[in-house]
This record gives sequence, structure tokens and C-alpha cells, in this order.
Amino acid sequence: MDNYGKLTFLSFTSSPVMVHHVQHYIVNLLRREGKDKVILIVFDGMSEFNWCIIKNFLKERSFLLEDKACFAWIPTITSASRQALFSGEIPVSFKDTLFSTDHDEKRFKKFYIEHGYKESEIAYLRSIKTFKEEALLESIRSGIKIIGIVADIIDIYAHQEFFDYIGLYNIISRFS
Repeated sequence: MDNYGKLTFLSFTSSPVMVHHVQHYIVNLLRREGKDKVILIVFDGMSEFNWCIIKNFLKERSFLLEDKACFAWIPTITSASRQALFSGEIPVSFKDTLFSTDHDEKRFKKFYIEHGYKESEIAYLRSIKTFKEEALLESIRSGIKIIGIVADIIDIYAHQEFFDYIGLYNIISRFS
């Protein structure tokens, strides 16, 4: 509690400390490794428990992933965290839209355009239910370099399961 206010000023070079650091960290990582492609997948409504299921699924299929935690902004509401995550900005920068996620795509693309990518190289996909959806597969096949994805299937099922973790575990396992 005493140091939360200082987190925003910490370096994101070795790891994102807060959600608004994630995009900056990704850009630095791409440059450091001489790469220019990334897919950022944001699972709406996901808990640490859910992440463990998905992480194991990805590891079993030899996906290269980085598993790091970072702090959310207070208030810890989806719209504040997602806008900070996709824009690379602190919430005061989008105070007029704090309670909406409708500007995520615009801010995501703006961030990467400011870092040297063309708009035609950036895709943002929302409300993804499976990783076999045509819009996602087409983005990958078409040579898009930067893809931001909001997968909301976990959030939908979490609300339907009324926090029955066994049922949610089974659904996530099938989804993966």
C-alpha cells in the first residue's frame, strides 16, 4: 500500500511492472531480439487458476511464452486495465473513456504506429471465442505483424458457472 504510487515510475525493461508497461516492454523485447511480430492475447475475466490451465496447454504444444505478473491500476476494473494495457498509457490519459473498452483498438493501433509500424501491419480482434475463428487465422496468414486479441470466452463461462471451478476448469480445458 505504501509503495503502490511509485510502481508507475519503475522500469519496464526487464519486465512490465504495471499493465500500462506491457506494450512498451513488448516493443523493447522485439527490438532487442531483432523480431517484428507478436500476438498479445488478453483473456477477459481470467484468474490465476484459469491461466495455469491455459499455460499448461500451451507448454504441451511447445508454444514460446513468457509468464510474468504485473499490477493493475486501481480501480481494478476491466475497462481501466484493458485501456492501460492496449494503449501503454496511464488512466489519466483516457479519463473520458475510463468506463468503456470501445477505444482499445484505436489506442492499440496508435501505440504501434508511433513505434514504427504501419496501420496495415496491425490487427485488433475482439470477442474471440476460439482460436480457430477465421478473422484470427486470416490475420496470421496475411502477414500482420502485431495482433492484439481479446478472448472473452472465459469471462462468459465464468459468469455462467457461478464460480463453480470444476465446471469452469472443464470448459477451459475444452476451449484450449
